[in-house]
Amino acid sequence: MLGSIFNGGSSTGFSFQGWSSAHPGAIAIDFDAHKVWMAADAASPSWNQGTSGTQDPTTGAGGIPFDAALEGQVLFPWYYMIGSGDHVTFNFGASAFAGTVPSGFSPWNVAAAGAPNDDPTVDVARWVGGAPGGEGATALDGLSDVVLTSAAEGDQLTYDAATGKWVNVRPKYILTTNFNGVMAASQDLLHHKLAADVTFPADFGDFLGYRSGAGATANATGDTVITVAKAAAASPNSWTTIGTITIAAGGVTAALATSSGAAQAGSKGDVIRLQGPSSADATLAGFYCTVVARES
Repeated sequence: MLGSIFNGGSSTGFSFQGWSSAHPGAIAIDFDAHKVWMAADAASPSWNQGTSGTQDPTTGAGGIPFDAALEGQVLFPWYYMIGSGDHVTFNFGASAFAGTVPSGFSPWNVAAAGAPNDDPTVDVARWVGGAPGGEGATALDGLSDVVLTSAAEGDQLTYDAATGKWVNVRPKYILTTNFNGVMAASQDLLHHKLAADVTFPADFGDFLGYRSGAGATANATGDTVITVAKAAAASPNSWTTIGTITIAAGGVTAALATSSGAAQAGSKGDVIRLQGPSSADATLAGFYCTVVARES
């Protein structure tokens, strides 16, 4: 039986002797050059029934072109049968091929799913393809604009404008509070039970473009220090200072600092407290605060 080769519904002018169990066929696909070669006998292929040398996937000679718009698309083999009792078996590399794989090509081996995208011997993005790079990625970090570093559960992707890459980061964690009016002595301003393990950056620095800050709506008479403290989940009333928020005399803006200028960690279930000074300021009022952390 003679097999004709069509592309996009039109004959290419190429044909080959039909495949059979005695003479299994072969297909070579080069996704870089956007070409296909077919042969009736994998053991001794006459690619596209061409004259020797004029059709050769190893050298790139000849080949049936296909639309370059397929680049980056999800592609899969498909077979159509019209005769009663017809059947076909495809070997994508799960077992030895009947013929020799052309130089520079590799099996489209469904058994190798999850293998590194840059390993041409186990590439799953093509059946038999060209040089590595023309195939699609089989994992997120196989994309050229994604850089994953020690990825962990809960990580998020964010765009890093400095490198032009998508990178994995930990999620942000934000605490916020406000207190209307003038504080009393040792005024409690916030009690927050942590819903996740977190790390407060050194001196409550920025994280993912988010910035901690605090202030008031009425000036302080004297320097006013608000204490940021943490209590472990097992000892919720035993407080350890992890930072301060200071509003200078005559002002409403605040300076935030962590203890010893170091990052501070908190565990899920720990309690964070903001508390005013033991001697209340007579005029400071309308305190507000946002503190940014990252999930650990």
